[in-house]
Amino acid sequence: MDYENFSFTHINRNRLDEEWLGQAEAMHRAGIALAAAEQAEREAKVELEITKAETETAIRKDPAAFGLYKVTDASAKASVLTNAACQTAEETLNKASYEVAICRSAVRALEHRKKALENLVILFRSDYWSDPKEQWRPGMSDDEKGRVRSKGRARREQQEVETDEDDTSNNPFED
Repeated sequence: MDYENFSFTHINRNRLDEEWLGQAEAMHRAGIALAAAEQAEREAKVELEITKAETETAIRKDPAAFGLYKVTDASAKASVLTNAACQTAEETLNKASYEVAICRSAVRALEHRKKALENLVILFRSDYWSDPKEQWRPGMSDDEKGRVRSKGRARREQQEVETDEDDTSNNPFED
């Protein structure tokens, strides 16, 4: 997935429909990238184990080729760790593990983005960005603030009642 051209944090609140449409595609791509990275990590682990086993077998067959006079478990293990092929396989595994971590981070970021989109839709539906019906003024008394709040509550309750009446009057199953 091209993480450099995708914004995990920026959401255009004026185009929530487009953001939602892109969210599913982004999550799908991130999931595929994570699966591929996990597969590469598993393959790197297997390759590392095979390389270690082959190197240890070679050390036990010809210890002199690895600078050993006598083969013990500790000396064989130390020689395996310093072997260039094993170090290369270890580096490959580390890179694969890093890719898995990056992909998991992308999936987590998209999960957070989904939650942010859900919350933005809730705010949109509750007219969070609408123009206020009555303006707050600096120096407004507590009584005036309470009056403005109660007007807002009364208006919301009235809208809910109207919505409920509209819903029940359009019921085709009602006698």
